[in-house]
Amino acid sequence: DGWYRERGLAFGCVSHFEGVESGAITMQCFEGVIDQVKVMYETRGGKVLQKGHYPEKWIWNSLPFKRGHHYNLEDGKRALRNVYATDLYENVQVIPRLRPPEEDPTQRQVVVEVRVMEKPIKTTDLQLEWGLAPGESGRPTIGSIVPAGEIFVEHKNVDGEGASASGSLTSSDLLVPTNDIGFKVEYKKPYIFGLQDENKASLVASAFNTRKQSVVFSGAGGEDEVPVVWITRTGARIGLHETYSRNSKGNYGFVLQQVQSHDENGALCTVGSRKLPNGTFAADGPPTTLSGTGSDTMGFLQFSLIRDTTHFQGGSPVGARDILQVDQGLGLGSCLPFFNRSTLSATRFIPVPYGPFKDAGQSKGQPQIILSGKYANCIGDLPTYEAFALGGPHSVRAYGVGELGICRSLLEYAAEVRIPVKSRYVYGFYEHGTDLGSSKEVKGNPTECYRKSGSGTTYGVGAGLGIVKLEYAMDCNSNKGHVFFRFGERF
Repeated sequence: DGWYRERGLAFGCVSHFEGVESGAITMQCFEGVIDQVKVMYETRGGKVLQKGHYPEKWIWNSLPFKRGHHYNLEDGKRALRNVYATDLYENVQVIPRLRPPEEDPTQRQVVVEVRVMEKPIKTTDLQLEWGLAPGESGRPTIGSIVPAGEIFVEHKNVDGEGASASGSLTSSDLLVPTNDIGFKVEYKKPYIFGLQDENKASLVASAFNTRKQSVVFSGAGGEDEVPVVWITRTGARIGLHETYSRNSKGNYGFVLQQVQSHDENGALCTVGSRKLPNGTFAADGPPTTLSGTGSDTMGFLQFSLIRDTTHFQGGSPVGARDILQVDQGLGLGSCLPFFNRSTLSATRFIPVPYGPFKDAGQSKGQPQIILSGKYANCIGDLPTYEAFALGGPHSVRAYGVGELGICRSLLEYAAEVRIPVKSRYVYGFYEHGTDLGSSKEVKGNPTECYRKSGSGTTYGVGAGLGIVKLEYAMDCNSNKGHVFFRFGERF
């Protein structure tokens, strides 16, 4: 029986032995063979239906079961992952069972039931946000009674074949949203090349309007406050999304967008401002756009490839993750921009079965070493809003986003050691980032203009407390340590 269990054959077992008295021993085994696979739909009320709203052929295409093959536990796990990956079902169960003796006296035939609970076809979400700011007494108070927020609507089956359409509207003032509004509308058509396409290609088309504060025009370490520059992007994207495995994906698309820079009053802003020694500001900083008018239009190709072999072991990822991202300008738009902007990153999650953790199983976890490196480079026509920002929680974590520099090229490397402690873990880390001397090649040299260092090193310790991390990180440029609360993962 152990031989069957090691190979995931859940219904394989030794029934009995024959010929013991004669010495010619024969071993009789039962091996569960798939005879039927059924798909059933469950409602939230517990009712079982024979038909759902989404195309059932997608479920069949996700199942690895074949009639006449042995039932394997790994196939059951793969079926769960594949069906969940369609993002159409909130609950999936794979229930294998032997046929009753009256139907199959040999007790060899397995019936596999795949039970799914569909996500709602139409959804609407409303999120409200109130910001806190220090009051006169130092106690936190609500910054504004008027809430910011987001309205999101989605239809997961607009054509009856699984195509989805969604839209979101965000604003910092929901009562008068025209003051500051952003939106995104997206249409997704899965299996654009048919169900037999191994890469499961989907057509994705979207239109967007986003508004973010530029990190290019900011002082080093927040010491020099300079007027804020906002970058607004309005445009459309069309492309293909491919899925190669559970975590490995590829995207190919064409983007056409208008990029505008605005000051705090909403007027077009052509250059950034810098602070003079006498405390006043001079509007003679780096240009905000490639054209110098405060507004650019450009079309470019976009490509990204993710190779991800990670899986969770003891609550931590183990494996390798490599990411390649490329933006290729085509000479379309203001000043005929032609450029290549590329980023390559590699991360390795290495378990270390050492000492008391040597025999620890997947549920307990093991010490872990994480090694990561990132290289980015841009050649050709580069507007400042597309330059690389050095520093930040996903760059060099002791510094703010863009605090170390704004550059054409960068190199980052990091190492982290994690040690499990009960259900949590503690860790130590070291990180370094450099602009490779490329900051001076960015128009207006924002790194020099805002007195940024161009490189930085940090080291420190931290503790994972669920989704929150408590970190102490040393800023080696100023020789000062800082305490941070982080959300999410660094790698």
